[in-house]
Amino acid sequence: MLLLFPSEAGDREIMDILSGAGALRARDVNLSPMASLDSRTLSETNHLQPKELEYFKFKKGRDSPSEARGTLLIIAALVASATFQVAFNPPGGAWQDNYFPNQNDSHSATISKKHLAGWSILGTSSGVSFSLFAVVNSIGLSVSLYMIKVLTSKFPLEFELGLCMLAMFFSYNTAMIITSPEDVRVVVIISTVILTSITPLLSKWTQRLIGWII
Repeated sequence: MLLLFPSEAGDREIMDILSGAGALRARDVNLSPMASLDSRTLSETNHLQPKELEYFKFKKGRDSPSEARGTLLIIAALVASATFQVAFNPPGGAWQDNYFPNQNDSHSATISKKHLAGWSILGTSSGVSFSLFAVVNSIGLSVSLYMIKVLTSKFPLEFELGLCMLAMFFSYNTAMIITSPEDVRVVVIISTVILTSITPLLSKWTQRLIGWII
């Protein structure tokens, strides 16, 4: 700017002073390659992700089987606790009263199905959704209990622990059957009693099927 518009006599001297102090012209300034740096950093991050996943995988000879077993036991216990609570706290809550619809009831316009205290509200309003939820939740509980049984094999007090898990399993089944409405009770019985009882066999068959496909 001082060269283009030398309006005053001292502009040339000012330019010489700035140049001597190390000032650069606008065309001589190189822009910082931030865009290329960001793209390179993102590329390196994406490149490191497979390495990180490979690093945290379980490897024989490097990782301790006892630590892996302890981790699996914690996860299985958390899953068992979460799925077990559903039997006593069904999604949507439970009815607190008994209701039998009739023509003289003023509530018949809003509530068309009968219900008893303790029945699941979701099961009364949407039997399909409740049945699907019961099947998936029961599978989760049975698989977690099966994992605990396998991981604690040959442990001290193994028999007593097995009795506790068996009592927990039947308590869950009983609670699910009691809280399910009459319309979906058969489906709940099949999913919580029959299907979950053969979970170990289903797990082995599924693994063989996946191995055969792959």
